Amino acid sequence: MQRRQQRMLRGLERFDLWLSDVLRNGLADVQGEMLRQWEQEAAALDDAQIPGLASRLRTLTTVPYSRPDWPAALLRQLGRLALLSEAFRHLERLDSGLQEDVRQALGLSLPAEELLTRGERVRDRWLFLGQRLEQRDQLWQQRTWVLGQQTGRQALLLQFAPGKQQAFTEQYPLGCEQEAELLFWPGAYPQRARLLEHLSPATPLPSSIPGTASFAEFLETVARALARQPWLEHFLCILQEALPVCLDDGQQWYLRDRHGQALPLSHGSHWQLLAFSGGYPLTFIGEWNGEELFPLAVLAPIEGFCLLQPPQK
Repeated sequence: MQRRQQRMLRGLERFDLWLSDVLRNGLADVQGEMLRQWEQEAAALDDAQIPGLASRLRTLTTVPYSRPDWPAALLRQLGRLALLSEAFRHLERLDSGLQEDVRQALGLSLPAEELLTRGERVRDRWLFLGQRLEQRDQLWQQRTWVLGQQTGRQALLLQFAPGKQQAFTEQYPLGCEQEAELLFWPGAYPQRARLLEHLSPATPLPSSIPGTASFAEFLETVARALARQPWLEHFLCILQEALPVCLDDGQQWYLRDRHGQALPLSHGSHWQLLAFSGGYPLTFIGEWNGEELFPLAVLAPIEGFCLLQPPQK
């Protein structure tokens, strides 16, 4: 372990020098050969056994020229990577929960046996609300979001599958509620969890679920979470009385709350979401990545619970 830590520290020293060069040269021309250099730096991080940081860096190569304010967005994300590198260098100064978060963000996985002894077990009646599938670094990542009916805890169930395979070992009852025991990874703001035991049969979701009344309230919860754990990437958003808004013949989509405030929806068309609303407010369930909302499901006035992203086979 000590040998790996020394290797990681050398890799982080190289990364910090590279990042300083990038910022000194500016972000005005991040394309072509420069992006290939970013991939080389990510490969060097893999060689230094820091796969988590390498994956985050590769994700940033999609940001340039993706939106009008991309330089500001890219600079924010690079700043989070620099903070992560600095945090590992001074790990002993952090509290134990944040130390765990830094290790996990860099790619130091917690052994299953240790997770069982150190993780937090939470029993509740869990609402299985939505699921998203993405491919990252030759791996398929499936994120399933659940909400505890009694505790109000949100949990992210992560699964991975290699290459072109999309078969995951665990199948979750989306659109249902079920009493179960979850095991949360230790951290300053525990979010990732694993389903340990089903304690009852799954039944359909209730006609209403708890959620925030405004985007101001939702973003305040996000800010509190990031204040405790700055490297969280995704958040569950449940917004009551939400209304999808379409501009420029479907070129721009937003979600509006009851107070008229709006956040952008992910790139693509969202006519299905608009059709479920029928022009009336609904309960929106989605994933927020700090920049845009990705719709997962809705509770519509007539149709009830509707998945916008079908479960993966």
